[in-house]
Amino acid sequence: IHSATLLHDDVVDESALRRGKKPANLIWGNSASILVGDFLFARAFNLMVETNSMEALGILSNASSVIAEGEVHQLAALRNLKMTEDDYMAVIKAKTAALFAAATEVAPVIADRPESERAALCDYGMKLGLAFQLVDDALDYGGLESALGKSVGDDFREGKMTLPVILAYQDAKSRGDETALTFWHKVIVAHKQDSGDLATATQYLQDADSLNATLDLARAHISRAKTAMEHFPN
Repeated sequence: IHSATLLHDDVVDESALRRGKKPANLIWGNSASILVGDFLFARAFNLMVETNSMEALGILSNASSVIAEGEVHQLAALRNLKMTEDDYMAVIKAKTAALFAAATEVAPVIADRPESERAALCDYGMKLGLAFQLVDDALDYGGLESALGKSVGDDFREGKMTLPVILAYQDAKSRGDETALTFWHKVIVAHKQDSGDLATATQYLQDADSLNATLDLARAHISRAKTAMEHFPN
């Protein structure tokens, strides 16, 4: 399921890198990538049926629906400066964390473990998934392309309203910084970007401390994920 979402994501996001290499759609074209992604989704459901667990099938099929819904919501929120932190968290919960949660919840279901263990592992996966996406979105502005294996600034170029941008824009509004507000409107809403705009955006994020705030929130979710695991013995 995860591999299928990546093949589709690279077509939607028009990414230039995937794990340090040229993505499939730039090698074989968008049609081939989408069809292979569809095949992987179908094959995943074949494998789910083989477990003979309707409950597991329900968890994973629901996650697949939620992921697609999250991606649509993210697309709808593109270049929307009115997006709030709550809106953003709802999107990443659906498009990323739901699959983490499904992956960790389905194991105790198949192993016929108690409901309390299932709930703890689902919570663990959800919190871990939220932390993962928060860090990923921060690294889009603050990471090294060679170390990440992905293009830096893709989110910015696409006009995605990730948490670092949301916080920086809110900071500019609260301070009445017209220069910053005009900049964000130009690069996000009007989607007019010049070669130096990514560096300017990153500087605004650093000035507002929004990258650190995003990573702090990720650390909080990591802490909650660890707390969920306290249900189990060492």
